[in-house]
Formats: sequence, structure tokens, C-alpha cells
Amino acid sequence: MRSIHQLFIAIVLIPLASASLAAELDIGYDSKYVSEGRNNLPEGGIVWINFSYPVTDEISLSAAYGEGESSKYDELNVGLEYSHQWNDFALFANYTRLEFFKDNSFDNEFGTGAAWSGSDWITPSLNVVYSTQADGSFLELGLEQEYQINPHFSINPYARVTFDYGYASDEFDGHNHTYFGIIASHALNDTFSISATLEHNISGNNLKNVGGEYNDKSWGGLHISAVL
Repeated sequence: MRSIHQLFIAIVLIPLASASLAAELDIGYDSKYVSEGRNNLPEGGIVWINFSYPVTDEISLSAAYGEGESSKYDELNVGLEYSHQWNDFALFANYTRLEFFKDNSFDNEFGTGAAWSGSDWITPSLNVVYSTQADGSFLELGLEQEYQINPHFSINPYARVTFDYGYASDEFDGHNHTYFGIIASHALNDTFSISATLEHNISGNNLKNVGGEYNDKSWGGLHISAVL
């Protein structure tokens, strides 16, 4: 499900939302749809359209729609998020409604998390999401940091370890997978920017116990975004 990745994006964008109340539109392609260490599509990648709108410095609305390139799959996420900056901590809580039209299914997810920005070199973070349909939660512990190479180009390496407690699998609890990657962003002008993502996922004990999902997975993505 998309929301666990949106939690990371939310943490990164908290300082930006406070600095400028501007809506953002993002359109992109990911070579695979990997979440919770699993490839959700039997073949092909997925196209995403994401929109975020900061209502205030602390409240924002978001919507994301994804459709499979070669697979019969689509997903809509509509979210509401509250974020707050307290000293060096960025805190947030959100709600996401997920609709899977072609599968005729849905989910409701509640997330919360925090990131510490007291260091210029690394930002540790903690994200938790709870699914009402699965009646389970998913935990991520991460390290990431954006480095501004020049006024137009930045890189954001990240690494995270995850734990599943009935969220993606109701058979086994514990270490789900570890993944790491890098996001490179280039501002074309004051309005448009492009970003490229490379990520590698290493299966943990939970995925190996489930069976059939233990292969390590890598994917890449290319997105263009506009500040509205």
C-alpha cells in the first residue's frame, strides 16, 4: 500500500510546507510497485499522479492515484495530515482512505511518526501505520538526509528497517524487510522539478517465512512535480 511511502514524503516536506503554503502536483512512473517488501504487480510498472494541498502550516490534504502499466490494478489514496514542529522534532499524524476500484476493495489507515532534525548529517525517523481492514500495524525505523549539492540539485539517501505486525501478513510477526535507496532531485525553475529514485529491498524473516516473497527487489522511478 502506498501510504507507508507517503509517511516518508510527509516527513521530508514538513519544513517545506511551513515555509510556503503552495499546492504541489507530481506525476511519475515507477518500474515496480514495491511496498512492504512485496511487488504488488505481476508485471510492469505503475503510473502515479499525486496532489498535495497545505490548508494551513500544520494541516494538509493529499490525493494519489496509481494505475498499473501492464497489470489490471488501480489505487486511490485520499489523506488528511496534521504536522507539528517541536524543537528539533517534526511530528505528524494522518488518516488515509484507500480505494481499489478494480479489486472492489478498500482500507482505512491511521499513521503517526516523528523525525529528528538536530543533526546536519543524518535524520532518524520512526513511522507507524495501522490498517483497519488488516487489523494490523507496520513499523519503519529510518535514517535519511537531504544534501544540497548546488542551488538546483540535491540528493536524499535513505535506509530503513521494517517490522510487520499483522499489516501485510497475518501469519508471522517481526522483521519484514530492510531497504535503502537514493532520490536525486533537480529544480528546472521556480515551478518545475524532476526527481529520480533508485531503491533496493532485502527480505527479512517475515517475508521468508511467508514464502514466495523472499526474493530481493530493486526498482527505479522518474517523476516531475510542479508547485501550483
